[in-house]
Amino acid sequence: LAIGNIAMRFSRRFPRLDDVLVPLLRKTFKVVLVLVGAMWVLLALGVPLAIGVASAQQQKVVVDRIDDTAHFAALAQFVTDASDERLETLESELASYYKVYGIRVGVFYDGDVPMATAPRGWFLPRTGEVRDAFGEALLSRRSQDPKQVWPWQRGRLVVASPVIRDGDVVAVVVTDSPTGP
Repeated sequence: LAIGNIAMRFSRRFPRLDDVLVPLLRKTFKVVLVLVGAMWVLLALGVPLAIGVASAQQQKVVVDRIDDTAHFAALAQFVTDASDERLETLESELASYYKVYGIRVGVFYDGDVPMATAPRGWFLPRTGEVRDAFGEALLSRRSQDPKQVWPWQRGRLVVASPVIRDGDVVAVVVTDSPTGP
């Protein structure tokens, strides 16, 4: 409608250009409509695809962290006291893991007493995601799937696994991974 008004005003002033300008404006309008329609189609298809890809990638990361916590739980399973050489091996593995990946990891007894942590001095917070995951693992359950983390968000991805010896939970391995830019 607006294009027609512009064309009519222009054709009154320049009657000879009317034959050239009106078809040109109509073609331009059609091109704009096609581009806007294509943009909506891309948005309608692209957003669900992006959500699916982000979910799949996060699931890969969660599975990787679960594997890591299971590995550390296997190492911690037979540590009996502070003088045990298996504790030194566990501490060395945790330190290497933190150094390479920048992911905090710790093995904690029920009373929040650390068996081994990396970085040294890392402790369980009293509330929050880490505490909730620790509590779940103490009940002999792996942590729940974390909520979706988007690439532009800063947050933490927490996974906890129980350390089981003779059918009892003796400790919990917790990984606390940074997310975001």
